[in-house]
Amino acid sequence: TKLDSGDVTRVLKSSVRLLGKTGGTTGGGGTPEVKKVAPRFLLHPRSRVMTQGQTYVFRAQATGTQPIRYQWYRNGQLLAGRRSSVLVKSRLKSSDSGTYWVVAQNEVGTVRSGGARLTVRGISGGGRSITKMGGDGASLEQAILSLKEKSGNKVRVAVSLSGLKSNLSGTTLELSYPKDVLKLANEASHRAGAMVPELMKNTVYWNVMPENDYDNQEGRLVFGLGSAAEWAKADGQLAELEFEVLNASGLAEAELKLTNVEFTPDGFETRPVAGSRLIVGTGAQKPVGADYGKAHAEVLYKVSANGNSDYAFDGGGFEAENDPELVLVEGMTYVFELQGSGHPFHVGTADGFGNAFGGMEVEGNGLDGAGKRVIFMPSADTPRTLSYYSSLDSQMVGQISVVKASAGDVDEGISIPREGVGEEIVVE
Repeated sequence: TKLDSGDVTRVLKSSVRLLGKTGGTTGGGGTPEVKKVAPRFLLHPRSRVMTQGQTYVFRAQATGTQPIRYQWYRNGQLLAGRRSSVLVKSRLKSSDSGTYWVVAQNEVGTVRSGGARLTVRGISGGGRSITKMGGDGASLEQAILSLKEKSGNKVRVAVSLSGLKSNLSGTTLELSYPKDVLKLANEASHRAGAMVPELMKNTVYWNVMPENDYDNQEGRLVFGLGSAAEWAKADGQLAELEFEVLNASGLAEAELKLTNVEFTPDGFETRPVAGSRLIVGTGAQKPVGADYGKAHAEVLYKVSANGNSDYAFDGGGFEAENDPELVLVEGMTYVFELQGSGHPFHVGTADGFGNAFGGMEVEGNGLDGAGKRVIFMPSADTPRTLSYYSSLDSQMVGQISVVKASAGDVDEGISIPREGVGEEIVVE
């Protein structure tokens, strides 16, 4: 049965409500009864042929009862510290070749993904039959915030889609804003943009959280739009929003953020894409990684102190390693979680100690205290060489190298995972 735009929109509305709600059935005693489900892979890692020196990112995703824990393996050997749903292999060497898979586990069960073969060839290449993936030089696919007007008690912003890699039939996203500084007055405060066909503008799903309560809004707006047919065939403006200013003194530092952005090319499959951060005071905008706010996909470094001379890193491939060089990939989200206090953590410029990096790619720069989190989201514009350091200890310093991941090539005729099951099939 072919779905019409109304059917798709109703499905989208049900889905995007989950961004702000949790579900469950109520038993006789009034206690929610939620069925616990073992993990099941929705996305398996993909086999690729790479060239020495490149960077490749394996990605996987499992569904099921949360929390889900991940652990990566290569040729059957556990990869220490690799415990997120993404695995980054940078500065590839021939010895990195092998078969990789990831295990997902929760309180109900454990499942292993299909294996993905990584082949690392020399600079001159080889004679294997491959299919070029391309895209390494393509512009970033993302939803972008831009400041259109800031005057008196009004702030107007636009949401645009940029770098589209395919036509779209649907998109969902979440916009957050400081509720003590900005407010959406009513339904007239938001409208569909020029790229939305006229006949679809009244099917857009807007939800000012919680539950379209404009009097008690919590600073989040959920947007959804879907159709059985493709409607976005080129970059353009998706939406426009007009805020009332509640606190003019807070406007300079006010930040709006687009996250949980997903594009649907065919009405069924979705792909996460980059979002955006906008500083209202300056109009400056930077991308937000597609992984932002998703604990399973962010790369988490637990950072502790080894006396007053070194930071010790755990996670992301490290085990109690002192002041390691960090090779970080554009478009990904890195979380530095402090395990103690007394050593404020800064992302710095290439000049190192005492030179804090002032880019919008960093949140919480210079925080101190157990449990505090400094978040770094490098983009294409981020300097290739940076540093990290403690502002109180000149010896606690290390280097950050920012690199771009490569799409790699498909090696024809090898096994790749079948979607939804933890096994492999042969490509015909």
